[in-house]
Amino acid sequence: MTCPFCELEDRLKRSLEMRIHRGEITHTHAETKQGWPVGTVAEHMDQHLDYTPEEAAHIETVRTESIDTLNTAESLLQRMMGWLDELEDQKDIEGITTEWVQNATRLVAECNKSLKLVGTLKKEIGVDSQLFLQDQREAAMARILVNVLGSQPHLLNQIELQMQTLKAPTHIIELEDIE
Repeated sequence: MTCPFCELEDRLKRSLEMRIHRGEITHTHAETKQGWPVGTVAEHMDQHLDYTPEEAAHIETVRTESIDTLNTAESLLQRMMGWLDELEDQKDIEGITTEWVQNATRLVAECNKSLKLVGTLKKEIGVDSQLFLQDQREAAMARILVNVLGSQPHLLNQIELQMQTLKAPTHIIELEDIE
């Protein structure tokens, strides 16, 4: 049986994978929207999502470009903030004029756009891409271990237990909850 997720157009497939991985959408949402049977997304994410060095290099290149853009946007924002200070000085000398209001309004609007861009870039750059790559490496390693140690289930169980100790807990139980 073929995987309906894998049959999606590459760009849509990657976009859905990233959004699911980041928790922006749930498995159920994607399955309902695409008309897939329950479990399709989980199986795809567990079995068919492969880490490739080419994809890792592409993600790192995009991340580096985003960082460069972020640095440029922050530099421009700093310059605009300096111009706002100069406008304040001009206001103190000449008073508030129509020209001053127009200039200040335009500059503040540009600062707001730059702030929005900086915020968006910081969110995009974040750790999402790194976490995605790490998860893919872990999944690839798990598949290798299963293939190599498939005839030794007791070893696989020990490895799985050890790997689970490295992950953050999914549920934290407070002492008050137990009583």
